[in-house]
Amino acid sequence: MNYPPYLSTGDQGSFANFTVINRLPGIIRSIDENNSLDTDTSSRLKELVRAIPESPLELLPATSDINKRINDEIRKNAYRWNNVPFIFIENYLYHLLIEIMDFKNNGKDYFSFKKNADVISNKDRFVDFIGKANELSENKFEQALRDILYLNIHGNKADLSQLSDLRNGNLKLLIDDTEKAVDIFRNAKRIDFVLDNSGEELFFDILLVHFLFCKAEAEKVVLHFKTIPYFVSDALKTDFNFLLLKIAENEHGRNFAGTIDQYIKSGRLLLCDDAYWNDTEDFRDMPEHIKNSLDESELIIFKGDLNYRKLLGDRHWDFSARTADITAYLKKNSLIIRILKSELMTGLNPNEIPSLQNKTWMYNGEYGIIQMLSAACR
Repeated sequence: MNYPPYLSTGDQGSFANFTVINRLPGIIRSIDENNSLDTDTSSRLKELVRAIPESPLELLPATSDINKRINDEIRKNAYRWNNVPFIFIENYLYHLLIEIMDFKNNGKDYFSFKKNADVISNKDRFVDFIGKANELSENKFEQALRDILYLNIHGNKADLSQLSDLRNGNLKLLIDDTEKAVDIFRNAKRIDFVLDNSGEELFFDILLVHFLFCKAEAEKVVLHFKTIPYFVSDALKTDFNFLLLKIAENEHGRNFAGTIDQYIKSGRLLLCDDAYWNDTEDFRDMPEHIKNSLDESELIIFKGDLNYRKLLGDRHWDFSARTADITAYLKKNSLIIRILKSELMTGLNPNEIPSLQNKTWMYNGEYGIIQMLSAACR
């Protein structure tokens, strides 16, 4: 297969270029403004903002294999902030931040101010959704699964009044393979989630887990978390624990939180984290211990935009490129649940492309996919 070049911050007018000029400095400033930092740490963050977007990338301390690989790429390519593969610079930033913030020693999540505030402000709304999900679960399995998946993908926007709109197809799904996934969901004994965001998205993931234990044949579900503060809102184990704690503060949410806790204690629900999920590598380069773990699964659910980018390689793929061909290295049934937030999309027919001229549909959060990659079709 011929691989096109990576999306780059040097692509003028692109979302990648906009991100490195505007979004990344904003993320760094938010850390400085919302954490109680010593003078030296605050100064280093301010220096980092000043280095963007034109300076060369500084090398990371050679304290891990990930850092060493990052440094090798920087040396080999003489990368600058405004001329570097998009996915590389984003990964680089979050690994640089854990060094500046001394995360390896203090373990403090410097994005928790945002993640925890989102959970606290929405905890009562989450409890309302628990009741709605229980109602949906009483429908036939096919319809219940469709509704739960639609809530899952649209969780950070949906409210209870929108469910009829979701059923009527107003979610703007460019690909919807829910029907293809029904029997796999119904019969899979082990299902793995490669998670994306904490907060609302993680809550809707937990709702889906609960549904699978109650209404499908699932015997084990494995949730795969990041190990460092990553892409601001990506889920850590601590985010899961905080979410359940806050849900349990509501009388009606206490039973649900207790049920999830029992799944964990019984060994049916496993919470796993691994440094690989916050590595810089594309998923085609999975290490053996990750491959061996996922090989035990009957369905792997890849959540969110970043996992999509790592599945395909963050490249200038043609819209019509077959996703199944690009991800042929996956040997298991896999489901992608994604809201588009970057300039990457494959698997579309020409009449399915919202616009060839205006690319904002690729990152404005208004389009999504529920895409089944079946092992039987490989």
